[in-house]
Amino acid sequence: MTNKKSMEEVSITRLIERYDLVVPEIQREYVWGNNEYEILDIFLSDIKEGRNNISRTFNMDTKIQTLLELAKSADDNTRNVLLESVETLKSDSIKNNSINIGFLYSYKPSYYINNDRDEDVYLIDGQQRFTTLFLILFYFGLKENRLNDFLDLFRFNSSLEKIAFDYRVRTLTHHFIIDLLSYTQTLEDLLELKDKNWFLANYQNDVTVQSIVGYSEDKSRRGAFPIIHQHFKDDKTNYFDFVKDNIKFWHFKTEESSQGEELYITMNSRGQELADNETIRAKLFEPLSPKEAIEWSEKWEEWQDFFWKRRNKKSLNSSADNGFNEFLRWVQIIKMSVRLDKEKKEALSENSIEDVIQWDTVKKLDVNYLSLQEIYLYYKVLCYLFEDFNLDVELLKSKYSGYSNFDLLKTDCLSPTKGTISQIECFQLLPVLHYCSRVLEANEKINAPNLFRLIRFFFNLSRDTTIKKSARKLTINAIEIVDKLAVNADVSDIIGLTDEVSKTILDSEEKIKFEKYKTSSKRRELEALFWEAEDIKQVEGKINHLIEFVNNSTTSDADFLPSFKKILDSYKELIHSEEEIWGDLLPTGVYHENEHRVYYDQKWYKSDDFLSFTEDRKLAKGLTLDEFLINKRKDFIKQRYLNADNLRAETTLKYQLYLYYILHQNILNQWRWNGRNFGVYYQEEVPDAVSLFNNNRIYQYYKTRWRRGHTNGIWLQDHYIPKTKYFGRLITWASK
Repeated sequence: MTNKKSMEEVSITRLIERYDLVVPEIQREYVWGNNEYEILDIFLSDIKEGRNNISRTFNMDTKIQTLLELAKSADDNTRNVLLESVETLKSDSIKNNSINIGFLYSYKPSYYINNDRDEDVYLIDGQQRFTTLFLILFYFGLKENRLNDFLDLFRFNSSLEKIAFDYRVRTLTHHFIIDLLSYTQTLEDLLELKDKNWFLANYQNDVTVQSIVGYSEDKSRRGAFPIIHQHFKDDKTNYFDFVKDNIKFWHFKTEESSQGEELYITMNSRGQELADNETIRAKLFEPLSPKEAIEWSEKWEEWQDFFWKRRNKKSLNSSADNGFNEFLRWVQIIKMSVRLDKEKKEALSENSIEDVIQWDTVKKLDVNYLSLQEIYLYYKVLCYLFEDFNLDVELLKSKYSGYSNFDLLKTDCLSPTKGTISQIECFQLLPVLHYCSRVLEANEKINAPNLFRLIRFFFNLSRDTTIKKSARKLTINAIEIVDKLAVNADVSDIIGLTDEVSKTILDSEEKIKFEKYKTSSKRRELEALFWEAEDIKQVEGKINHLIEFVNNSTTSDADFLPSFKKILDSYKELIHSEEEIWGDLLPTGVYHENEHRVYYDQKWYKSDDFLSFTEDRKLAKGLTLDEFLINKRKDFIKQRYLNADNLRAETTLKYQLYLYYILHQNILNQWRWNGRNFGVYYQEEVPDAVSLFNNNRIYQYYKTRWRRGHTNGIWLQDHYIPKTKYFGRLITWASK
């Protein structure tokens, strides 16, 4: 009886038992043997890994063989039990250790005659994978002395030139397949195909044949058989049975799926559902003619290849579906956001878009916001961003001296570990995708500098805590902003859209930066400096404090850039030397004090006193940092204290701490650093400690909480030597 299921999971063996598969002429040539992304290498590595995992984890062959040996000498009842166990092991082995490599779409040709055996079906999609498996099986048929099994499996008849997998409507390719199977008897024959008498000169002109055997004129284009041999020539493992029985497809017969059918189809008894991209595919393909379906199937397979190559190989459950489904979600979010803006929020709610951005496992993609043309457009955007754009970035690097952070789009977004990228990553990525799509849709060349500026803008904003908290809503606004910009526009043109842009996105700092970009005669140099400053870890992308500080110290726009560069150089040096300079910030506004605490400002890097400290460092660039700090310490003492009595009379707590710090660093060499905050005691509370100051304050340092102890007290307070002139030594040192 003919199987009427529109889709089921099948192995190669089961598929070939039922059908003769034909690759129609309209399908693209076989190209995996000459794929620049090394798809075939990845595919073979996955097969090898899958086969080896079975051997390591289950070792079924050994178990089965042991049970069969025991059954030979067992009584009848025991033998039956053992043989049943063998069958169970075999069944479990196949069930638990199969590799599903996606979908195989087919349709019946116009000459189709319904019968129970050897039906002809034309492949709409999946022929690259199936052709590859056909070649792999032939290779292992030769390598493992299973050639007859291979020929029987595919019902090969040399005299009638018939085979159960055929490029029948492509005459030259068909003849090559027939000759290949007729005349190749050993692995040595296979590796010397082009030297055989039967190998016609015309075969080398056939794209599919070239992809199978390799290219004579270009040794770098290896061909499928040479690649397969390279992977398996030294491998002693048997693969023939594994490939024909354990590698499986979801076979989808388009002629047996009713129009408009809900395609959340349950697959066999395991209740597994179609991946979102396959559900969408089925719906999008419904209105297409067979010819259109084949043309779009070629593109769809190309899209799957793109995501398959970039899947997360560290995850056992990763597949092309993960990235492809996520990509379709991006397209849906973008189209919904654009439509929301154009329809003035009447037919579509912002909340519904936020739900798609937030996403969860029960949500499904909506075909109403997806079309094959749109998907193709955004696929071309991905190809540019994650392939061609790298070349443009290399050219940009030479134009941005001093700036090096160009790797802002991470490829792991194409196969996110959690299935979807985060909301803040949506904010960072989706406006960029839409920007590029508008350029390609207008048949223009993407302006790489302007694109990078846009990428950089959203990348920098994504570090803002406020934006992270409102990422869903702001993602929609970001897409709307890009949609309103001119094609290939400069991101600084956003300041012309003030009324339509969220003030969280276009805050006062971003306006100032954009205005400076637009008026600067050395924009790239200024951008490089601003971007470099934004990337300092502590500032989290916010540099208005630096811009304002330089603005207040310069009199003209021409002076701003060189002044900012000098300040930034000193600022970076001090920020990166935080462990060395922290003590010298004690007497500044970076530190605050009350009766019980001396504590530092969490935003110390933005404080006016730290910026003044930076200015001092800029003016002393002829000195090393150590020389600069020592001079600061000496000046502090000389400007405030004439003698030791003046020092003992000091009452400002953070000044006392600074004097302790100088003593320990430059005279006693005994400072122990365990935190930036200090607890304050009266000496009577700590009778075993000694203060150098008249007001008898005792200090201990801490990180988050404090309590008195010798391990975290000021060293000199616990090791004071009577009659030692500590302050006298300090005055003498400062005067040198």
